[in-house]
Amino acid sequence: MPEPSPEPAFIPYDALTRGQKARRFARRNPTMIAGGLLLLVMGVLAIGAPVLHTVNPVDMNPIERLKSPGAGHWFGTDMYGRDSYSRVIYGSRVSLFVGLVVAALTSAIGLAVGLVSGFVRRLDNVIMRAMDGIMALPDLLLAISFVALTKASVRNVIIALVIPQTPRVVRLVRSIVLTLREQPFIEAAQAMGARLPRLLLRHLLPNTLAALIVQGTYVMASAVLIEAGLSFLGAGTPPEIPSWGNIMAEARSYVRVAFWLLLFPGLFLATAVLAINMVGDGLRDLLDPRIARRMR
Repeated sequence: MPEPSPEPAFIPYDALTRGQKARRFARRNPTMIAGGLLLLVMGVLAIGAPVLHTVNPVDMNPIERLKSPGAGHWFGTDMYGRDSYSRVIYGSRVSLFVGLVVAALTSAIGLAVGLVSGFVRRLDNVIMRAMDGIMALPDLLLAISFVALTKASVRNVIIALVIPQTPRVVRLVRSIVLTLREQPFIEAAQAMGARLPRLLLRHLLPNTLAALIVQGTYVMASAVLIEAGLSFLGAGTPPEIPSWGNIMAEARSYVRVAFWLLLFPGLFLATAVLAINMVGDGLRDLLDPRIARRMR
């Protein structure tokens, strides 16, 4: 009988070619790859909205009101005869932009405050009691109150979402800094005369980025959902600017006769949040040294 062919020897990760590394990464991180592709498609739709067979999302044509999805109107038309496909595609711009900006601002502010709070003992109690006070208020209620005191606009929605999301990032960064400030490499840097800015930026900041990036994805997903909730309640994006939330708010009265008006923006919203969370889960597995070592 012919001898069985020997099993291929294990190839170390460092010896793999770029193509082999990419295939292994895709095979071992399917969640992140799938989420990234979904998010990439959503981003392309948002950026390329003007050239994706769309029309002006605010143009009204009452003669064609409440038409079902078809060749002329892929997602049908709403109660004013506006093209639902164009409104949903343009609405993705607002929702994804708000989520991305809120995640970036929250991460930057939370990182700066968390570093100072975790390392400077004199300021820790003052900063954390302020953060606890903000966290005691429900996110949606605080955002509605802020928008009600100002006016409905994309800028005010972003500010209203950054305020309640920042304490969570602050607490995360602070907890990491508290464990790092007693480490020998920090004590050695202090013994060599390193000043506070150098300690924070050179030694502590790089060790917080992995957890901060993962937290930023969850903040983005939460911001997209809360923005949709605010717009649905009439306290978010102005009605003249299409977003998934206010599209669904206008459609709720017609759900029995035109369910597609609620279906398509809801699907886009759910897909965007799912994609962001999948990317976040994949980044968590990739950036955690203990998990990443096992996945190689």
